Amino acid sequence: MFCDILNKTGIFNSIKKYSKKLSRKPDKLLFDNTNILYAYAKEYKIAIEIGTIRETFFTSCFEDDLTLYYSDIGDFKVEEYIFEVGGKGKSFKQIEGVENGYLVIDTDFTTHKRKIPLWVFGLMG
Repeated sequence: MFCDILNKTGIFNSIKKYSKKLSRKPDKLLFDNTNILYAYAKEYKIAIEIGTIRETFFTSCFEDDLTLYYSDIGDFKVEEYIFEVGGKGKSFKQIEGVENGYLVIDTDFTTHKRKIPLWVFGLMG
């Protein structure tokens, strides 16, 4: 219940794990967007890991009508798709054999059909 209130503030984005069992507890708590993340880090002089920045940006791109879950396979599950978020050198190791699995990579462009540049998700909505 507390995490639902935090979600409604627009400051945090609590993400539950995809599971058949209902859980009220989120498995991942991220800031709602990277601006809030940077402001908090600057105020408290905290270094931010690049992976946290990527995941915060990725999750902030989805509207409330699409359910985003934390996943054991890959990083996130949206509808029937699995996404693994990472840098340019990220491999398919974590989503190997997943038919609807995609790498979301921090790069300008790619020609691989199962790799999507991270910035493309910023065009959604």
